[in-house]
Amino acid sequence: MMDYRDIPMKAEAVRALMEDRLGIKSRDLGHAMRKGRRLLPRAMRKQGAVLVAADRAARSPKTARQINREKVLLAYEVLTNHLRAINVNAQRRDRILRLAGGIAFQILLLGVAFVVYLWWRGLV
Repeated sequence: MMDYRDIPMKAEAVRALMEDRLGIKSRDLGHAMRKGRRLLPRAMRKQGAVLVAADRAARSPKTARQINREKVLLAYEVLTNHLRAINVNAQRRDRILRLAGGIAFQILLLGVAFVVYLWWRGLV
């Protein structure tokens, strides 16, 4: 059985995973979820909102009793499984390949424009 005192530790673990896997540096999970909004799918953002709300509620013993622990545990498991499945090296490789592809396309476009200019001037 999960105690309400475990919720801040779980929120911190998810925040640390987001920092490790997504590169989001933040002071708490709520801030990390706001910064990582576009990097997470909608379902993960909803689970993150559940965990953030539970983290805030767990700070007060009076509101901590109202937390749905099963829902929080499910949100924690879903978020951690999703974040652990992210391959940092593959993301880095994809980013480099996208950059190289964009540069190659621009060089090709510049070459075509140069040939069109030469043809227009009658030099080709």
